Amino acid sequence: MDDSMRNVLDFCRSSPPQRGMLQAMDYCMKPVGLMTTLREESGCHWKLEQRFNEVALATNLEHSMDMLTLTHTQNLPAFQDGVAGVMIALEKYQQAYDFLKLSLSDPEHRGNQEREAVPFLSLVKKGENLFEPLENLHISRSCNLCKVLEMALLKLCIFSNVRGAQLFAQNFGFNHDIVSVVGSFLNVPKDWQTVDAGSLLFQAQQLLSLAHSKNEWVVSALLQRKLVFREKPTLEAHDAIDQAESIQRETGRWWTQHKVAKHFVVNFDKNIDTSLLPVDDLLE
Repeated sequence: MDDSMRNVLDFCRSSPPQRGMLQAMDYCMKPVGLMTTLREESGCHWKLEQRFNEVALATNLEHSMDMLTLTHTQNLPAFQDGVAGVMIALEKYQQAYDFLKLSLSDPEHRGNQEREAVPFLSLVKKGENLFEPLENLHISRSCNLCKVLEMALLKLCIFSNVRGAQLFAQNFGFNHDIVSVVGSFLNVPKDWQTVDAGSLLFQAQQLLSLAHSKNEWVVSALLQRKLVFREKPTLEAHDAIDQAESIQRETGRWWTQHKVAKHFVVNFDKNIDTSLLPVDDLLE
């Protein structure tokens, strides 16, 4: 355990324990406010052209990983939200993909460990294939839309890096050693040169269609529009707006400040009638 983790635990133990003993959830809830603040403040300045507040994001991610190490699978929502977005902002694409693949998957595909009280991070498999079909994700029908959109954003970020490297390679030519180095630098698999980059765009379109099918306000949330009712709202409409506002806070800022992602969602919105794709085959 490093000094940072000891400080967190010492701080949390300063409060009286509940029910006569200190449990993980009793002190893990304490740093949530700190993590949220770090994420929001740093997220306001994240741009590809400028150096964003990397220290705040890295600190946020470190605390988030500590909390997910300590908490069990049934106590996850408060600690999972927004984590993948921070990983993406830090360009930790492989780590973000491994994390999101488990988060989105249907529990039936997680094995017996999911039904036991085990730490979430112990279930994450490292080095998953970033370019695999979406069907391999086994997305749950009750999936978290914020994580669906984070996966779509991740696909677009990888597309941007891979396609840029492929165009560069076509113009200048790479030998085997340089290909390996470039793949490591871009945080994508070494076989990036042979990948159909267009398939990543199609996957992002599928994921955005999935999110839209579950909540029609999602695209407006990603574009940071003011969410208002067009007619007298139903209870379901209120719930949808609340969910979209949460997405706007947690994920929307990453979309609007990434050039490729913003361009993609703007075009998706302009051509919404033709942009939407069938998504039933993606869900378990």
